Amino acid sequence: MFCTCPCRRKSSTLSDHHHRQIGIGFATPKAPLNRLPGWEPESWAYHGDDGFSFSCTANGKQYGPKFSSADVIGCGMDFRTGSAFFTKNGIMIGKDCTLVLVHTRLTL
Repeated sequence: MFCTCPCRRKSSTLSDHHHRQIGIGFATPKAPLNRLPGWEPESWAYHGDDGFSFSCTANGKQYGPKFSSADVIGCGMDFRTGSAFFTKNGIMIGKDCTLVLVHTRLTL
């Protein structure tokens, strides 16, 4: 991912007693780092355990296939529309309209 804006890139891994969760996405400097991206205000992400996208809330929406640490996940942003997109193993999953960054001004 290439980002020259004041947002921060974030890839988080949390573990519990049952499984690992992986979330790939974006967050502003205001977003806390102790939970997966997308669950907190000013963060947006695609999660591997369920294939859901999350936009500033713990309530996700179906987005793409599940993924694991064996997959290569890419993420990017279309600065013209403010929407994020993801790839899995080099294949475009598609733009996710739930990840439109409308609440945060991002500048180049």
